[in-house]
Amino acid sequence: MELLETPHLLTVEEYMSLEIDGKTELIDGIIYDVLPRNSPHRNAVNFLGKILERAIGNRFTIQQQEAVAITGWKGRNAPEPDIAVIAPGYIDPIATAKETFAIVEVSDSTYKRDRRKMALYVAAGIPAYIVNIPERRVELYESEDDVVSIHGRVVARFGESFSVLGVRIAVADLFKPA
Repeated sequence: MELLETPHLLTVEEYMSLEIDGKTELIDGIIYDVLPRNSPHRNAVNFLGKILERAIGNRFTIQQQEAVAITGWKGRNAPEPDIAVIAPGYIDPIATAKETFAIVEVSDSTYKRDRRKMALYVAAGIPAYIVNIPERRVELYESEDDVVSIHGRVVARFGESFSVLGVRIAVADLFKPA
């Protein structure tokens, strides 16, 4: 691909044709490096995975940092949400949006990037949450209105709880060391 004098937003096809060392994501035409996960992020993801698995693991598959195929994103380029609640026994090697019932992104230094993903998840019909570590709150994105608002719909702050498919989760529990 040739270098352009003006910024060029990549298409999924252009991105898929690139040979990039390291882990990256394409969101709205921009390539982002996938950053290593820090302790608060890792602890929140692990806690969410365990509580959801215990509460609804018999009715759903709980994926942690595994790919979900959203329209146009497949293979190594599919987004890897921190938590995805998937239909049990899905057939494709990568779960599709149709088989995904909820997504949770845990965000510390990646908040702006995770916000961009919310529009893609909502467009695919998937309710999505952001655990906003710096603000110690949880935001829900279910509609275009949520996406265009400043911080989505804040559903719970520290000291409160929120629900993912009927599972109540205390926000404070997300910030406890593992």
